[in-house]
Amino acid sequence: DSPGRRLSGCPAAASKRKELSLADRVKLLQALESSSASLSSVAKLFGISKSQAGRIGRRREQILADWRTNANPLRKRKREGKGGEVEDALLAWFRQALARGERLSGPILKAKAQELALRSGRDFEATDGWLCRWKTRHN
Repeated sequence: DSPGRRLSGCPAAASKRKELSLADRVKLLQALESSSASLSSVAKLFGISKSQAGRIGRRREQILADWRTNANPLRKRKREGKGGEVEDALLAWFRQALARGERLSGPILKAKAQELALRSGRDFEATDGWLCRWKTRHN
């Protein structure tokens, strides 16, 4: 092996992209609004590349929409659950139930999710793990 040669699968100086949380992305967008801030200065401030800061700036509307819908501010990626429309329907029902002042618990949410899945004809099982992740996804 020569000293300058890398082993396959072991990059010597591979830089890893830094993922910003939703709250940090909103702060970055606010920093970009400043007239004195350039894209490269904001990128340096947040410790990310200029191109990543540009991508965040181009996705401004989607990021702010997520922020307004009370999405989890600490999340770094937006992952969808396996339930899809079942999860969306459960969230709508959940918000309506809260507006009516109903007391909700995990078993009630799981039962309602199962009911919504049966109605839509989906193969879905509301487990404790799924419920925990659903709560995290929807803050």
